[in-house]
Amino acid sequence: MNGQQRTVPMALRRLVRSPGAACTLGLVLVGLMASSGAARAESIEFCGGLYRYIDLEFMRPRASQGCLGVRWPRADEALGWTWSETPPDANVEWIVEHATICQGLGPSTDRVVSRGRKVPRYRVTGKPYEFGNYVTDVGTARTEACQSVEYTPPPTARRPSAEAIDQHAPLVFGPVREGPVEMVPRGAIVKVARKNMHLYGVVEEPRQREAVRQLLANRHARCQEVDLGGYQCLMDGEDLSLLLASRGLVRPHSSATLRIRRAAESASAAPPATPPVVARPGTPATALQRRCRQLADTVERDRRLAQRHARYEQRVADAEAAYRETCGREAP
Repeated sequence: MNGQQRTVPMALRRLVRSPGAACTLGLVLVGLMASSGAARAESIEFCGGLYRYIDLEFMRPRASQGCLGVRWPRADEALGWTWSETPPDANVEWIVEHATICQGLGPSTDRVVSRGRKVPRYRVTGKPYEFGNYVTDVGTARTEACQSVEYTPPPTARRPSAEAIDQHAPLVFGPVREGPVEMVPRGAIVKVARKNMHLYGVVEEPRQREAVRQLLANRHARCQEVDLGGYQCLMDGEDLSLLLASRGLVRPHSSATLRIRRAAESASAAPPATPPVVARPGTPATALQRRCRQLADTVERDRRLAQRHARYEQRVADAEAAYRETCGREAP
């Protein structure tokens, strides 16, 4: 073909797009795949022995990591695609990923996001064929045009119940980072092996940040990336996201599993572990509570400064002592 070829860095094959090919990525028909009606024929692009799928749930959390990251994508925008040798009509629970490509904004910005994952069949849809797409073998000049393959989605392509999905969650992939928890910069972020990792399925509860630090500091953790965003960290075989949620130290994220949501609900229904501020004789309760909130803010501010500059450590100790003396308990 004439014109400049667009190459994606895959290990065995590279996708090349001709100059006249359309740039649209197509709409993902998730709702139709999940419907209980009769199965209807669909199409998928087949290139050089690999089928091109769209795994929208996997790509959405990575929208800000180079996948069309200079603008916020539409809800139905694919952001990339997953190559697999698994036929789209195979009645299997999982497809085996060859590579997942993050679609960038130019010929040099496409990149491989992951390899070798097992992807739930219900989560992927076929990428419709686009005229002009073809592949080329690395190191050769031989090219092969992509084709459109018609197929009928198997029963496993229907989305199961939330309880069934939760049994396999979370799905982890990629390298394992292991070591002591070096720092807890935020209540839902831990630093292990010199990398800050946001725990999957949870967000910070600001008033519980110090409690999270005391619970996790210097303890050994084993962390791995979760395909739907964030990291799963295990401590003595226990999932940290689930552990913190069960103690009311974090709040569930919109992507949280049912187990995390139920653990957080149970924690919120339990009586608070921290006793309320008790006014000392001769001190109005509201004034004391207001003073304790001010001191707590001072402690939190000084702790942030101490993380960047060691000279603030004494200020942290003084602020904690003032809180302890005024409020009658340890600073949060």
